Amino acid sequence: MSHLHERKEKVCLNCGANLIGRYCQDCGQENVEPKESLGHLITHFFNDVTHFDGKFFSSMKYLLLKPGFLTEEYAKGRRAAYLNPIRMYLFISAMFFLVLMTFFVDRAEHTVTTTKTTTHRDTTALRKGISAMRHTLDSLAVEQDSTETAAIDSALVKADAEPKNVHEYDSMQAALPKAKRDNFIDRYFNRRAAALHSWGTEHSKEAQHRMTEKFFHSMPYMLFISLPLIALLLKLLYVRRKQFYYVSHIIFLLHYYCIIFIAFFLMLFAQRLPYGAVIATSLLFIGYIVYLYFAMLRFYKQGWFKTFVKYFIFVFLAGFVVSILTLLLALNSIFNAVA
Repeated sequence: MSHLHERKEKVCLNCGANLIGRYCQDCGQENVEPKESLGHLITHFFNDVTHFDGKFFSSMKYLLLKPGFLTEEYAKGRRAAYLNPIRMYLFISAMFFLVLMTFFVDRAEHTVTTTKTTTHRDTTALRKGISAMRHTLDSLAVEQDSTETAAIDSALVKADAEPKNVHEYDSMQAALPKAKRDNFIDRYFNRRAAALHSWGTEHSKEAQHRMTEKFFHSMPYMLFISLPLIALLLKLLYVRRKQFYYVSHIIFLLHYYCIIFIAFFLMLFAQRLPYGAVIATSLLFIGYIVYLYFAMLRFYKQGWFKTFVKYFIFVFLAGFVVSILTLLLALNSIFNAVA
């Protein structure tokens, strides 16, 4: 209730329906005067915040201490007392990715120098390998066709270092005989790598930030893609339990994703502990893995052994799906960093 004065006119300002009480029976809008003071606006704001906080903290208590309880309550239709699972997921995930981006951007700034040193060491090793190849070709030059040897040697002279850009890579490939050139797949990836090397050399810090930013900005999309796929796995595992609809599995996963976000959030802070960081991180990892078993046990209401078997099948298949999606996300972030 907004505590504003009720209008004398019994017609809804929102939908025009004839009213019986204070609230519209068609759209639910409160029949109050549209004009409000600054005090009313501030009061309304604090009422909304405390209402959200009350639901949020009570829901978080059940989410953390009673695995599967909120999903069970949602499936039974008891929803008014708890935060909507989608709102909970969006709020927790937004907070998590905000902290995550800050954490990894800070770490990226500290690793720029290390990356440059590693790149220099790899380039030196490549030059030594190419020099050895040239020496071997020179020793066999008598037995080779002079024209072909000259072409290969000329190409290797140009390849004395990593190609600095796509144009240089194309020139190196053109100088080689057709039999020695990269195939279609190698050419695609090597050209992308050359473009990334060129852009990263000119903008080393910016490249680090851009790749990190693209990766973590894409993670919410990856999680949303994984949600229906992993829910389908649960649907197949519990296909004989007709009381569970496809949406029921999605709600179950939304609550579990919230637990994963909270665990990862705590892991980031645990890594900054001077002592016991490894122990704390390991306990959190084990915690959200074990949490899944008890959540499945409560919500799906099967025996502990049958749940245990389905738990391991689900973890294996879901881990495979997430690994494939994460790999595709990482490759997309790297290749699009120079776009």
